[in-house]
Amino acid sequence: MWFEHLSYPDQAIAERSRVLKSGGSLVLATSNLSSPMRLRKKANWIGYKDPIHTSMKPPEEWLTSLRAHALQPRRVFSDGFRDPSYIPLVPTTLQKLLIGLPGGLQAILGWSIIPPRMGESLIILAVKS
Repeated sequence: MWFEHLSYPDQAIAERSRVLKSGGSLVLATSNLSSPMRLRKKANWIGYKDPIHTSMKPPEEWLTSLRAHALQPRRVFSDGFRDPSYIPLVPTTLQKLLIGLPGGLQAILGWSIIPPRMGESLIILAVKS
């Protein structure tokens, strides 16, 4: 679920935890306020471009909220960068190919190789304790 679209994401996390059985999983995906591109692109950053992104928080706050509701983070990663242009002199198509490759490999192979601070989205797999 894309939690940045919710007006009350902490309540949504609490409810999901309530209905999950012990050992059940929750995937939290949200815009990543720790992305270096947020600082570089400022108002043009992908996370700010969507007007329904109403609840964006830094990764630490998401992790704290999950833990407060008995959800233990098992994997924390990112999907990489996906909103070219990052390098003005390199064609956008080439940037999409090169920059999107790690995220694509990660999805295909089921790996979580992109660190949380190196992408535009934060993805957390949490398990109910």
